[in-house]
Amino acid sequence: MHKILLGLGTIAFLLVSACQTAPKIAFTPQTLQHGRLLWKTSSKSLVADIIIQKSANGDTRLILTKETGSPILIITRTTSLLDVDERMNGKHWRGEPSRLPSALIGWSALIDAIAVSKHMPEGFNEVHDASGWNAIYRIQNGKLETLDVFSEESNERYRIAVSSPVSATAGMR
Repeated sequence: MHKILLGLGTIAFLLVSACQTAPKIAFTPQTLQHGRLLWKTSSKSLVADIIIQKSANGDTRLILTKETGSPILIITRTTSLLDVDERMNGKHWRGEPSRLPSALIGWSALIDAIAVSKHMPEGFNEVHDASGWNAIYRIQNGKLETLDVFSEESNERYRIAVSSPVSATAGMR
């Protein structure tokens, strides 16, 4: 097992009302992966399908769907912005990572952990962030297979099990 000290670049963000309109972030996926996500806190949990999209320039997008296949949450991380579209509650937030409040820091830690997964060596890898977020990666044949992101302090956990690639238009309804 490899232990790597690496900042996950954990940033905090808060979803605010969707009354604000902003143009969508241009995003052209180069790689796509499909899997299942489990999110748990001490009082809430969510199980959803997840589509992980990565662009050629390193941007990352997560699309969570439930039974209908329609997105319930879309998170896009570029080099300078984090964009969160919480469709199930009609909320949207976009801004610079350095200016984000702390309400949903875990989702940011998750997308940052996924973004750096391409740099992980084969096997199991542990990453400990100075802010208290940890990640455990399983990489096989150069591909992310599982990812656990958690904070003991906040009692928040995310687990992704990646399965097969999907088409370039999946999750874009």
